Amino acid sequence: MKQTPCQLNNQQGIALILAVLILANLFIIAFIVSDIVIRIGKSSHQIGYSEIAYLAAETAVEKTIYSIESDRDLTSLGTEASPVTGQLEFVDAEWLSYVTPITQTGVICIDNNQKFSFPAVDPDDGVHSCIYSDAPSADIDNTNPLRVHLQAGKTFYLELDIDGIDYPNFLDLSWQNKRPGQVIILNLDETGEDIQTIVDTNDVKQAQVPPTGSLSANQRFDIRNEHSSDIIYTITPSLGDYALTLSIMVYNQGQYSTSQERIIEVERRNWQIY
Repeated sequence: MKQTPCQLNNQQGIALILAVLILANLFIIAFIVSDIVIRIGKSSHQIGYSEIAYLAAETAVEKTIYSIESDRDLTSLGTEASPVTGQLEFVDAEWLSYVTPITQTGVICIDNNQKFSFPAVDPDDGVHSCIYSDAPSADIDNTNPLRVHLQAGKTFYLELDIDGIDYPNFLDLSWQNKRPGQVIILNLDETGEDIQTIVDTNDVKQAQVPPTGSLSANQRFDIRNEHSSDIIYTITPSLGDYALTLSIMVYNQGQYSTSQERIIEVERRNWQIY
């Protein structure tokens, strides 16, 4: 059947509408794809910038920890009010860092595999050695001493040889009963007369660190439990003096391209149980 001019015009109109719709859909698809590509590109750049900021913060960590281990001194490592700053050599990324002594502790336990756990209370289960204080949110001082719960055969070790920390005048060490074991106090001051003092815990129930004089960033000591069962030792700072520092928190912030910032906090413990 021969189509009339009106029918031909209708078909041409429908074809035009379909063509417009198809072109519109193709445009929308192209727009969506290009938007996704642009977003992925921006995201990739942001991730790359973020990694550079993280590298700057990690550099600050390494520099600060190395300085603590090699120089044993915090006085040049910055404070929250006046942090140390630096810059990566080949990238326009900056970092800042500072250290803060930690003088509080909750319950921290270590098992025979040197795995750490943080229970609410000392489990006293024959598996873990723990440190804790009676008031976790308070400083370790004369009214809130440090408790060291050692399994048989375990040793607690504490460093007191880092300058830039306010130490108590002395530490009073005590234990429940006379039991086999030792307290070994090291004086790292080469001009001192007593380089090493050994206290037999089977003879007495108390020792002082240092044995004479005052703490002056020159001492370390071990408490060794050589008894066949667990023993709880108490470490009490002298009355009215500074709190006992157990760890050093190292705060590090890296920044790149003014908008990317990464923060790393690392706790450097001054004590060990092994």
